[in-house]
Amino acid sequence: MFTAPFTEAPKSDDVVDGALPHRPVEELIRIETHHRLMNTFAILCAILERELNTSNPRSRVALDRSVRIISAHSALHRCLALGTPRGPVALGEYVTKLSRCISEAVLEPMNVTCEIFTEKGFMPAVQAEHLGLVLCELVINAAKHGFAHKRTGAVRIEVVRQDHGWCCTVTDNGAGFPDVVPVAGLGTQIVEALVRRLNGRMIVQATAEGTTVTLLIPLAPAKRLSEP
Repeated sequence: MFTAPFTEAPKSDDVVDGALPHRPVEELIRIETHHRLMNTFAILCAILERELNTSNPRSRVALDRSVRIISAHSALHRCLALGTPRGPVALGEYVTKLSRCISEAVLEPMNVTCEIFTEKGFMPAVQAEHLGLVLCELVINAAKHGFAHKRTGAVRIEVVRQDHGWCCTVTDNGAGFPDVVPVAGLGTQIVEALVRRLNGRMIVQATAEGTTVTLLIPLAPAKRLSEP
């Protein structure tokens, strides 16, 4: 399990390269949404930090833990919001950082450990961002549904380079759904849409011992990845 603590509250704003008035409307909306959410994290932490002056030791511990969790969610959002950086992304480093953020924000508070295995390689930024969103949603779904009635558990994320693309798997030892397949919610629909945008395939295998989701992502043409 990752145990690196957050030593400071989330920052309320980010530096954006380039003049905003010349950005497309869709990008401005995205920047504003990111800015608003980061401000929300900062405000929540500021409110809780004021309450840390309480003389009750148990209350201080609970409030400090809440500040750390909110800070972890802020870091997770920052990691997911890659934007459109120039050049390819080192996928192994990105997935490792993303997994650490998900673990600190979601899994550790639920006593769920996170294991990671990644291979070296590069992926265009837009494709890496889409994949990061998919992996995050899959891990959160595992934590929310697979470990709802379990005190402990484990999630493993693997990203393996193949001849014609990448094979990514998210495996958990949670409850699974061997008999009745649940109705696809909004998160699942978003994942399926992102996988289609990546020209990929998603395979779900679930038993009473856990669930494994496999993503097969081909190497997409650079032109396709540059489209909005």
